[in-house]
Formats: sequence, C-alpha cells, structure tokens
Amino acid sequence: MTELKIKRSSIYVHREHSPENIGFSVFSSNSSYALVNAVYAERLAVDEILSWTTQSPISACCEENGLVRTGRTEVRRKTLGNESIVIRRFMRGGLLAERFLGNRFFLCPSRTLAETRPIAELLVLSILFQAGLNVPLPVAAVSTRIGDENAVCLRHFYRAAIATREVASSENLLAHWENIKNRPDKSWDEFGLACRKAGIQARKMLLAGVFHSDLHVGNAIVDAHGEVHLIDFDRAVVLKSPAERVKFGERLLSRWDRSVLKHGITSLAIEEFARGLEAF
Repeated sequence: MTELKIKRSSIYVHREHSPENIGFSVFSSNSSYALVNAVYAERLAVDEILSWTTQSPISACCEENGLVRTGRTEVRRKTLGNESIVIRRFMRGGLLAERFLGNRFFLCPSRTLAETRPIAELLVLSILFQAGLNVPLPVAAVSTRIGDENAVCLRHFYRAAIATREVASSENLLAHWENIKNRPDKSWDEFGLACRKAGIQARKMLLAGVFHSDLHVGNAIVDAHGEVHLIDFDRAVVLKSPAERVKFGERLLSRWDRSVLKHGITSLAIEEFARGLEAF
C-alpha cells in the first residue's frame, strides 16, 4: 500500500451567508489524491479510502464483497457510528467503454489527480449543501492512478470513488412511482408534490450557480418525511454567469421530461416539476 503524505493545510469551500464552511483534509502522493470532510477524517483510515478504487468491477445486477452493482452504478454502504455513508465507484458508460475500460478513466497529461471527476463532484456538493439545498453531505472523494511511471500504457488512467452521507429511508422517484401507481388513494397527489419539490430544488441549484447534467427521476430521491433530495452530481457544470440560468433551465426540463416519458410515468411528473422550477 502506498504511504500517503498528509497535507495539514485544509481546503475550505466558502459560501457567503452559509452557517458553516466545510473543511477538507488533503491526502496526496504521486499515485493518489483524496479529499476528506474534516469531520470524518479521524473516522476514515487512509488505506480504507484508497481501497475503494482497487477492486475490479463486478457483474451487473449482483452483489460481491459488499459492493452492489445496478446498471452502471457500483455502491457500498458503510456504518460510521450512528450514521451510514454511501460509497459510489465511478464506472464507464456505454457497452464498448464498459467492456474495455470498466472503471478506468483517462487523465489528460496536463491535469492532476486533484482535477478529476470525483474531486470536482465533492466540491460541487459542498457548495450546494452549504447553500441550503437538499443534497447528500459530502464525505470523501479519491482518485488513484493506475500503474506507475514505467507502465506507459496505464499511467494516464485512474480509478475513482466518492462517498456521501446516506439519506435515510429514501427511494428515488422512479421506485416511488412503481410503488404507488396502482393505489386508489391520494398517492398520485403526493407523487406530484414530490416532483414539484424536485423542481424547487433544481431551481435553488441554478440560483446557487450549478447545473446538474443528468437530472432524471432516478437522481431525485424522497425520504420518509416527503422531502426530496438531488443526487449524483458527476459532470455538474458551474455556471459562468446568471444569464446562463435560462439556457440550463430549459435543458433541465428537457432531460426530466425524457426520463418521465421513457418510464411511462404520469404526465403529472412533468407538469409539477416545471411548476417547481418556475422557468426563468
């Protein structure tokens, strides 16, 4: 196991009017880079964080060594005291990319491990969490270079993972719809309200200067109290100016609508999401 040199100078993500700023401890070496929420730094060993990226991908729709694979997502849950965190490994999309690259990603020679996708997602989550959005609390992110300086074919590839605090007793809106669509009560009204809340969170997200690149019914989850949270901010875009909100708001609506139609969900989901978003 590579021994990491720990930088004690933390990274702080500041948000004006935020009740608190999230500090991150930095763990780095020539082959790995990790950010860990300072609150969790004493509870998560460095070796364990690195191990999130070392296992080989598992087959779809199965469970192995604590990992659960559904589609392109590999997750593991870990209990820390009285709470649970979700560890998500980054996987390739597309049939050919998944078959030949699996969980390996290309690292441009001009970039460092500190500029990789999980690190960016963790920082975006911290901005949104401090802005008061319903998003998971960021816990840690890690990127590990594959091979060494002598392995020319692999040294520009890396594996990655991110961990967030689990939203307890929750399910995504697609699963929620499947559970209530045949009920003869007011469940449809409750589902419509959940979609409206998803739109409200999307609006707050744009106001905070962030665009979710893949906001669909599977990336909005509802908890036991009926509150809706947005998840999976991989490849999120930080807006350059408020003027971009209109363009990206339209893209949010388009992506949401496609997912609703794809899964045969009531059009109420489209109407209520748009109402919550209140197009700019």
